Amino acid sequence: MKYQPIDCNFYDILEATAVQKSIAEIVFSSEVGNQTVNSRVLDLFTKNKEEFMVLENNLTIRLDQIVSVNGEVLKGFCGIA
Repeated sequence: MKYQPIDCNFYDILEATAVQKSIAEIVFSSEVGNQTVNSRVLDLFTKNKEEFMVLENNLTIRLDQIVSVNGEVLKGFCGIA
């Protein structure tokens, strides 16, 4: 599935979550449906024009697969590719 850049305001929420170093509730979509994980965000990075987050539990999630973080729902995508 082609990557869709996430809304810039939601990216700011992810950055703030990483800086705070607190445990976050992250809901993301996967092949088996939505999953929830509670973990710290260690890093946000870009690889091959796709953005990812790395969690403390070593899980890496592509940002356009995130449904919500601490109840903040990803509401849209950016038009920039």
